[in-house]
Amino acid sequence: MAAKPKRKRSKSGRFIGAILAVFSVFVAVNIAIQLNTYVELKAQKQELEEKIAEEEQKKEEYNNQMEYYSTDEYIEKIAREQLGLVMPDEIVFKVDTD
Repeated sequence: MAAKPKRKRSKSGRFIGAILAVFSVFVAVNIAIQLNTYVELKAQKQELEEKIAEEEQKKEEYNNQMEYYSTDEYIEKIAREQLGLVMPDEIVFKVDTD
């Protein structure tokens, strides 16, 4: 068997190979950076969605409180407890605890 003669690469072929290697490394690094950014943004999105859900729940609770504060039941309770008012047909007995 005859040995095949080895081809010598030309300088332009080596240059193109080096350019392709550098380009491949650049593309791989760029993809890794973008993937990292994507993961961070996805986590941030999840966190913000959770905060939005919490704030919506607080808003609902505040709306319920506002509705309760406008009821006659609440107004009467405050009038009795804080202002000491009574209904016209009620008799108040005060007990001295001294």
